[in-house]
Amino acid sequence: MGIEFEKLKEGECLLCSAVGRLTGEHKIKASLLKNEFGSRKTKFLGIDGPKILQSSKSKHVHFNFKICMDCNSSRTQAGDRAFDQLHRGLKESLAKGEELTDGNNHPNCELSVEDTTDYYRYFSKIICCFLAEVGGPRSRSLSAFALGLSDKNPIFLHISEDKQYEANLAEMDTEGFAQHGGLKFRFDDEKKWVQSI
Repeated sequence: MGIEFEKLKEGECLLCSAVGRLTGEHKIKASLLKNEFGSRKTKFLGIDGPKILQSSKSKHVHFNFKICMDCNSSRTQAGDRAFDQLHRGLKESLAKGEELTDGNNHPNCELSVEDTTDYYRYFSKIICCFLAEVGGPRSRSLSAFALGLSDKNPIFLHISEDKQYEANLAEMDTEGFAQHGGLKFRFDDEKKWVQSI
C-alpha cells in the first residue's frame, strides 16, 4: 500500500498527473444544462454566489483544474454515460411520483451492475475535481477508481429529493437554476491530506 495523497501541480491532469493536452471538466454536465434549460440564460449557484450563464460553456460551470484529453474521453466516458442513465431514470421516477430509491437506497431505475459501478466512477471523478478546486491533494484511490484502474469503490451515495430547491426557486424569481449540492473538505494544516469529505 502506498501513499494515498499527493500534491497536485499546476498544469497536470488532476486524475492521472499527465502533463499537456488538458481540457476543462464541467461542475454540472453540459448535456444536463442543455436538457434542463435549452438555450435560455440560466442561473447558477456557485460558491461565490449566483451567476447568470449565457450558455453551458460558461467558465462558471467549469473547474479551474483540468483533466487530460485521455481521461476526459476514453477513460471516464463509461462513468459519464452511466450517470446520464441514472439521471434520466431518477427524473422519470420523480415525474411519475415514484420513490427515487428502494428500501436499500438503490435507485429505482433499471441499471446493470456495470452501469451502477460506472456511475459511482463518475461521482469519484467529480469529487476529485472538487478536491483540486479547493487546493487539496490528489487522492490516488479516488482517481484510480474514477479511471477504472481499481474496482474498490470508495463512494457512499444517498439519493433523495432536494426539498430546499422549491424554497430557493421561490426566493430567486426564476424558472429554474443549476446548483451543485456541495461538498465540504477538512484538511490537515498544510492541505497535504484529507481528514474528511
